[in-house]
Amino acid sequence: MDKMIVALVVMGVMLVPVLAALPNTWSGKGLPDLERVVRSFWFWGEASLQGFLRANPIAIVACTGLWVAGFTAELLKVIGPSIVRTVLSYVFAAGGIVSLIAGVLMVTVMLFNFPKLVVPPSLRHQ
Repeated sequence: MDKMIVALVVMGVMLVPVLAALPNTWSGKGLPDLERVVRSFWFWGEASLQGFLRANPIAIVACTGLWVAGFTAELLKVIGPSIVRTVLSYVFAAGGIVSLIAGVLMVTVMLFNFPKLVVPPSLRHQ
């Protein structure tokens, strides 16, 4: 089996608990735990820590989109010309576009707390 596919499967398995925790992070229930863990090794200052916590949910979306794009790219290598290949091409494009847009939003949320729509409701006041 190709090493890249194995790496992507391992990354996918690691994404499952992160995606499962996303609703708690969005609602603010998981933020005190996340802040406690991250604060133990964070050395870039309080403002950047708060920016990281604000950008965390959109960063998860960006990583998921990037994983989808990478996984479908690997599948496109092994699948011959068919309707499945066409569908996978669209999935690849969608994953890439989602990760690009989410990456830009992640930076703007971290630095400027904008747009408020993608900031967790409990952190919109910062």
